[in-house]
Formats: sequence, C-alpha cells, structure tokens
Amino acid sequence: MACPEFELCSPDELRHYFKAIYKAEYKGDELLPLLVDAARHNAKYRRYVIAVQHKIKTLRYQRRDVDCFRKNDLGCPELNGWLS
Repeated sequence: MACPEFELCSPDELRHYFKAIYKAEYKGDELLPLLVDAARHNAKYRRYVIAVQHKIKTLRYQRRDVDCFRKNDLGCPELNGWLS
C-alpha cells in the first residue's frame, strides 16, 4: 500500500490509512517469529525472512510518520477520540 500525502486526505481516508498502517505493522510483528521458526525447518522460507523484515521496517517508518502527523498536525487525536 502506498502511503499518501496525509494533508490531502479526507478524514475518512485518514482513518482508513491510519488503521491499515497500524494493523499491518502489528500483524508483521506477529508474523516474523513464526516465519523465522518455519525457516529453521524449511530452507525455502529463509529468503522470505529478510523480505518480511524489510517490509516491517518500512511499516515502522510509516507508522512513525502517522504518529508525527497525528501529534503535530491533528493535535493528538488519539487523546480526543478522533480516530475511533
């Protein structure tokens, strides 16, 4: 998923992108240990470990961008219930 320019998004689009980024990062963190364990037992999965690690790293950068945008441009909406 390409990360849009947040300033150009509608509130509904922001909710969608924020939730997708948070969920993808969370699921990636859950997936990585399972993939590492599977790679120990099956060599064909080893090449995926590095790719997934790279994607998780990219998601972390996107999540940090989201957190900064929410804090600096939206005034900490997680505190006032804007996102929920």
